Amino acid sequence: MSNFATNQTDLRPSAYVAELHRGDWRVVVPVRGKLSPRIAQRSFANQGDASAWLQSEAGMHAVKVLGLRGGRDL
Repeated sequence: MSNFATNQTDLRPSAYVAELHRGDWRVVVPVRGKLSPRIAQRSFANQGDASAWLQSEAGMHAVKVLGLRGGRDL
């Protein structure tokens, strides 16, 4: 059995940036076992700002909280 097949179950979908409405960029966090992803409440005017926040310490913390708890929007 290859490592890829073994490790595949350990992978979580990554958070990503999406334009939900025109000019409203958000960070989307898929949650295992849930059909609907969690969406960080912070809104951004452009993709670059949203991506920068996602990679920041605050953004990574928000993704961790949303993903682990499947919690309420941050």
